[in-house]
Amino acid sequence: PQSTLFGESVSGGAIDFVTKRPSIGEGFNGRISLTAGDHKLRQGRGAVGAAFGDKAAARLSFFTSTMDDQVLNTATNSRRELTSEGYAFQFLFEPTDNLRFVVEHNRRRTETQGGFNDGEEALAYGPQTIADAAAAGITLTPADPYDRKAQMVFPLEEVMINKLTSLHAYWDINENWSATSITGYQTNKDVFGSEGGLLGGYNVGGTNVVGFWAIGDQHIKYTTQEVRLNYAGDKLNSTFGA
Repeated sequence: PQSTLFGESVSGGAIDFVTKRPSIGEGFNGRISLTAGDHKLRQGRGAVGAAFGDKAAARLSFFTSTMDDQVLNTATNSRRELTSEGYAFQFLFEPTDNLRFVVEHNRRRTETQGGFNDGEEALAYGPQTIADAAAAGITLTPADPYDRKAQMVFPLEEVMINKLTSLHAYWDINENWSATSITGYQTNKDVFGSEGGLLGGYNVGGTNVVGFWAIGDQHIKYTTQEVRLNYAGDKLNSTFGA
């Protein structure tokens, strides 16, 4: 029942990314990886886990990634830098064989420096745009929406921070029935704009607007509670929830 578990928009399919849980049976474990590639890609990932007796375990995973965008800003002959970093901490407690709790905290930070908004490559330049660019001594990039080039005189800078703290409770009632409870608290912070508050350039919507005022500081908070009753039989699986 995809729409029941993941929302009404996923009737055509869903891709679910699940962070690896702590494991009591694994003991102390860990891994680390480093990656380098073109567009100045530099990436590091790692995780460490440990068990505490036969009823508890914890796991910490983290990542950091920096790379240059594929779109070239011809006004500055540079590419925007994309940076992201984050971590996830989980604590597992199993007081009995049929009852377990997982407390989880995630934090992710992404930053864009020198970028432009998607869809801002002009299909054609108007006479006013051509005149303004000539007066400013700027040679317009050919109006090709597929050349991965843009002219941002006032590039975008954006920082997004997402935090999620949740409590998961799983109860195996008997061989066929189980119950799940998920309590979550999430905050999203989005700060965007540019130096001086202006955004834009000569590729903005095909108009002659070189810069426009745009600055934002958005904070969103969510508190959620989900309860499910699950049945798993030989020929029937069902989920009831709210």
